[in-house]
Amino acid sequence: MNISAQPSQRSFQGKIRQKILNVLLLIIVISGTSLRYFHLDSTPYGFDETVNSLHSSGYSKTDLWKQMMDWSGHEVTINDLRRYQRPTVSDRTAWDTITALGTGEPQNPPFIYLLERTWDNLFDTSDSLIWIKRSLPVTLSILTFPCAYWLCWQLFESVTIASIAIALIAVSPLQFIYAREMRMYSLWIVEILLTSAIFLWTLRCPLRWRWALYTLISTISLYTFPFTLFVTATHAIYLVIVERLRWSRRLKAFILSTTTSLLLFLPWIWCIINLDTNDLSGWRKKPPQRPLFVEWVYDLTYSFIAPPEIETIMGDVNIPFQSVLFEFAIILTLVSVFYAIFYLLKHQDHPTTLFLLLFITIPFLVLAIPDFLWGGQRSGIERYLFPSTLGLQIAVAAALGWGVKRLISYPICSKKNQSAVSLFSAALTIALIGIGLFSCWQLSGKFAPHHARTYDYQNIAKIIKDNPDKPIVFVHSSKNFEGRNLIALGYEFEDLLTLSVFRSDDIPENWKCPTSGLFLISIPQTNISGLETRCQESATRIWNGSLSLWQLDPIVSK
Repeated sequence: MNISAQPSQRSFQGKIRQKILNVLLLIIVISGTSLRYFHLDSTPYGFDETVNSLHSSGYSKTDLWKQMMDWSGHEVTINDLRRYQRPTVSDRTAWDTITALGTGEPQNPPFIYLLERTWDNLFDTSDSLIWIKRSLPVTLSILTFPCAYWLCWQLFESVTIASIAIALIAVSPLQFIYAREMRMYSLWIVEILLTSAIFLWTLRCPLRWRWALYTLISTISLYTFPFTLFVTATHAIYLVIVERLRWSRRLKAFILSTTTSLLLFLPWIWCIINLDTNDLSGWRKKPPQRPLFVEWVYDLTYSFIAPPEIETIMGDVNIPFQSVLFEFAIILTLVSVFYAIFYLLKHQDHPTTLFLLLFITIPFLVLAIPDFLWGGQRSGIERYLFPSTLGLQIAVAAALGWGVKRLISYPICSKKNQSAVSLFSAALTIALIGIGLFSCWQLSGKFAPHHARTYDYQNIAKIIKDNPDKPIVFVHSSKNFEGRNLIALGYEFEDLLTLSVFRSDDIPENWKCPTSGLFLISIPQTNISGLETRCQESATRIWNGSLSLWQLDPIVSK
């Protein structure tokens, strides 16, 4: 009788532990989600975010350049700048948004820009403008969790694995950062997971309406970010291998579905073909500032952990590998990834292992091989590798979940429960989720993201605010377009800021330096000597960043 009761008792204890685990993971997910809204406007509205808002308002960079030319020699206020950031203030329509992207930056399809335009119209307010704009990608990022759960269920049919995967994604510093930026990547992550879940779901029961749904979501994903093609290629290779090169009904349906998506995306492909994108993306072909292997390790580590040292890394500053904390983060991440790959190869069935390995490697190889053959830094750009990142996070969750399930299923004193693998999995789960949550908490404060293009807007604005009597002059060059910097800087001020705008080759000879001194922003070096002679004073660079700030002191009578 006691023997027959043991399985029942074990089952009851397992259910209790499973519920406790689910509650703890739910708390982690809620905490990670809440932190995404916390201090949402504490970091400057970035360069790329400003460009996104420019396009969503219906303007192209050419439109702004023409306006900068018209502004030359005149004073500009914050309200003049915000016309190019808020659809409710702009006189442009949604079609202008599509046209501005199609003719100027076709590598950025219009779907997220139209969503941003709609979101801004729903919350038409000048108060907390940055918070309102960034709340859209944060809200969209919440959809990541049910989509990740569904994909994990299609792969493993395990609540434990799916729950751990959601927790890892919720506290991933990399995804935390991009969820707080007004760009397309938060939505793209959702679409990557959703299309993959629908794909596997449809293969189980290939009904026509399911294929139609796959076609619809794939098309929307293409109109969010063209690198969705990497995900589609992964699905295609997986299906061809599973079908063993047979011309099956599922393969025919998949080809029909993807062909339909590409045909629907054809108008935007035409825009890309008809525009020389070398000027838009040529920087990706330049050699990286650090070896690509270092970039890969850096981005992989940031997918799980962001130790304090990483948060302070900006631009071309070398990563302090000698740091104990950073070395610990690298080791912990690499151990987790190698453990996950080992688990997939040894313990999972062939289709699941195949899908995840393709999901991880195909998007990476598509970018890494051109870098290896012709040089460049495509594979060092972490946001392009979100399919690979998600695949690795799910693989790690699967390996950790396999060990944690043993702890849940067997009594605490059981030898199976206390096996080295189970204890290792539990410890690794606690470490990754705990440190990840701590990383997100730190990133939600004043620290800027490690990958962001930083123009020191906050620092320059603070200096100017401490000297409210000094006039401000903004100089832009025809070779180095700075209009977007001007708009981004404007987010750091209230409506009272007024500054004079000049073209670098068109500063009037009769222009006189104010007797109270002035600030010069973004002035080319060629203009410094001329202004020094005119003002009879040496200019002092008081902030040396990507966006420079100079100060000319008052003229002292002798």
